Amino acid sequence: MKLCENDWLTINNLILNMYSHNGKRLLDNDFIKNLKYLIPYDRASFFIHDYEGERTLCKPEGIGFEEGVLEEKSEFINNSVPHVWVNFYERSTVVRDSDLFDERELRNSMYYSSLLINENVKYFLTISLAHNKMRVGVLTLFREKDKEDFSDKEVYIAEQIMDHIACYAYQSYELDQYNQKSHRIRPEKLAKQYDLTARESQVLQLLLKGYSTRSICEELHVAEPTAKKHLGGLYSKLKIKNKAELFKVFSEDDLDG
Repeated sequence: MKLCENDWLTINNLILNMYSHNGKRLLDNDFIKNLKYLIPYDRASFFIHDYEGERTLCKPEGIGFEEGVLEEKSEFINNSVPHVWVNFYERSTVVRDSDLFDERELRNSMYYSSLLINENVKYFLTISLAHNKMRVGVLTLFREKDKEDFSDKEVYIAEQIMDHIACYAYQSYELDQYNQKSHRIRPEKLAKQYDLTARESQVLQLLLKGYSTRSICEELHVAEPTAKKHLGGLYSKLKIKNKAELFKVFSEDDLDG
């Protein structure tokens, strides 16, 4: 896929403009609003990855949605969004949902029937964001029923800018604090304190860096059942139920003491 010179100039100008607004929430940044010139859309939503709670996604932001709609549906969205939306790992990815779901599947999905059918939406372009091997969040662009689906060129443009968006969001939402916490973890101390096996200690380090189970499998070259076995043993020893509790267990005082 080739872009013309004017497309690249527009992309560069949008990216420069985005970083000049550093500190703003993603959808408050003019970059996303002006992105319409390259990838026209009718609505947009952004959910940050939930590192502090027990959900997958949190803190919804929207463009084109009525005030409070995304917040009101937030819990339901976490339980019913298409799997591909949250099945992302250490790198950013772009998905045109029509490549994965036919119209019938989409219309029958709980996500569509509960939220989007009232918004006259038909097409989705989902950008799963990751930076520093950490999940950042999910940015989705929507088009209404009377428009055409997102083109191959528009998917390609999204792929060229996705890492910049991820980096901006990572900085704006101060996700480095979670990396800092994970970097303080000393495997030898934890292995001794909680009687962790060498493999459990490795799994713990990866969890604290935001790795999913599948990413752990790829990093450690093990099958999913094996990874889940290590996770089960780890959670049992730490007396926790999920990844969200890890940061509560390992506070700075615990780690530095």
